[in-house]
Amino acid sequence: MMKSAKTLFESAKYLSILQGQEFHKSDPEFWLGALVFSGKEEEARYFFKKTKWTNHLIKIQSMFYLFLTSLRRADHADMLEDFLVLNQLYKANKHSHTAFYLYQALALLRFYRGEFKRASQWSQKAYSLAFETNEKYHSMISLDLMGHAMCMQEEYAQGFEYFKKALESARTIKNNLNSEVIQLSILSYELEAGIELVTVKQKLELWIQSIKTEDYFTIVNAKILLAKIKILEGHFGHSKKILQDIGQSIYTKNKSRQILSYNLTSIILNSLLDNKFHVMELIGTSLTLCKKSEDFYYRFRFCEIENYIFQKQPKNLTYFANKTGRKIKYNYPLFSIPESTTLELLGLNLDFTYKVNQLHKLKLLGLIFCSEESYINLKNKNFLDFRLKNRQVIFYINQNLNLIENLTSNQRRLLMILTSQKQWTRKALYESFWGGDYDSFIHDNKIYVTLKRLIRKINIDDSFLYFQKGDIYIQVDEVLNQKSIKSNGIRISNKDKRLSPRQLQFISNVCKDEIWTPAQYAKEFAVSRNTVSNDLNKLCLYGYLERNGSKKGTYYRVLAT
Repeated sequence: MMKSAKTLFESAKYLSILQGQEFHKSDPEFWLGALVFSGKEEEARYFFKKTKWTNHLIKIQSMFYLFLTSLRRADHADMLEDFLVLNQLYKANKHSHTAFYLYQALALLRFYRGEFKRASQWSQKAYSLAFETNEKYHSMISLDLMGHAMCMQEEYAQGFEYFKKALESARTIKNNLNSEVIQLSILSYELEAGIELVTVKQKLELWIQSIKTEDYFTIVNAKILLAKIKILEGHFGHSKKILQDIGQSIYTKNKSRQILSYNLTSIILNSLLDNKFHVMELIGTSLTLCKKSEDFYYRFRFCEIENYIFQKQPKNLTYFANKTGRKIKYNYPLFSIPESTTLELLGLNLDFTYKVNQLHKLKLLGLIFCSEESYINLKNKNFLDFRLKNRQVIFYINQNLNLIENLTSNQRRLLMILTSQKQWTRKALYESFWGGDYDSFIHDNKIYVTLKRLIRKINIDDSFLYFQKGDIYIQVDEVLNQKSIKSNGIRISNKDKRLSPRQLQFISNVCKDEIWTPAQYAKEFAVSRNTVSNDLNKLCLYGYLERNGSKKGTYYRVLAT
């Protein structure tokens, strides 16, 4: 038996309606609504104009769906024009059904301007009418909006209660895909509320795998949310790829509200990667869109970030905060999680290794970019950080941050040797790491197997280490493997009178088992090859260093400090 257009529409089966050609005559309001939710605004407006509406209630219902298109484009002039038409239709035939569409439209109008408190008030009035008339679908959409409005005021507990009720209404409608849309909204606000990211990510991945919604707007929102999660994890390269994949379609569909959400995520990503010129362009474009839509929320967010990045004096932030009912983020506006959570996790007195491990455990390693000063000039480079304890290493390859754990002492030493230069012959690597005379027939397989095991262990982008014409290439620009060595304010803990001030400075600022090459020493202290050789040989003689390898493969391991 064929389902009615009303049943299909309330179950969010929009494509099924459009495939049934008979519906555009028998149920024009649901046909138009299906066009709207499928992202076909021009067709929907044309259909509204050419249709002869004989039923007043059906016409106001159709006008309400059309009103949603101007909301999603965030064009305030069009929003008001559509709303005035809706209001005229209501005045011509006042009763509870037509009043519901008017109140819900008022709530949406306030919500899309960022006036969340007023949006909540109007949506509550709409819900009261829906409850009186026992319209489950109307109850669902008004409760959903109430949930959004409360969460946007950072009243998450109350907002989640409304979403829970909206889900209950949605589940009373058979085969209702709207519940998936509501669940996505809950996940988005759980992220903002600071609920454990691991849980949110697992739910989102499961949601994406089982997604059946035919609402284009919702599918794109899910991908933007995933990009935000990747940013918090420190996987900036992956986030950039997600945003690039959906960028063209967002701008093509001209959903300005979604463009603002997309731009906000892009601004956050590029700010973390220190692409300030691109950030400045995006903020300028976005603020122009905000003025067109008179959107207080996004103007608030863009100004908040602009003040933070470019160290401007706060402008209008208090005004916007009062309008939206949100708190100002002064310290960490680049992250969607609560600022109090970020401040706690990035406490200044925390040990670096402990801080990194806590962030890694919570899947929030991306936050380290805001607190670790030594990363400031490395955000667009590949680097490794060996400064952590317990043989842990931070990899930042292709703009993705990963913490590698459970390395053996030999694997860590091999990594330190490998990253001391960008190209290795098999002979030089064998002599540096294993020592002894190299024989290609005997040792090539050993080198290959050892490196493959190391690559599997670190489990990151293959471009970090690759083979070409028999040589080994390492794609690393910087290696952090010692405490900062400064030319002034030298801290000398070792007072061995046999050593020069430069050697004392070196020994005072390195850690046991660090690996140094002559080239690194020469670069650090700006000295000649002969001076490097003399300094390092004396340090070996006095028991501070151990020499390994030979010729170009020579490196030194710190024995004592």
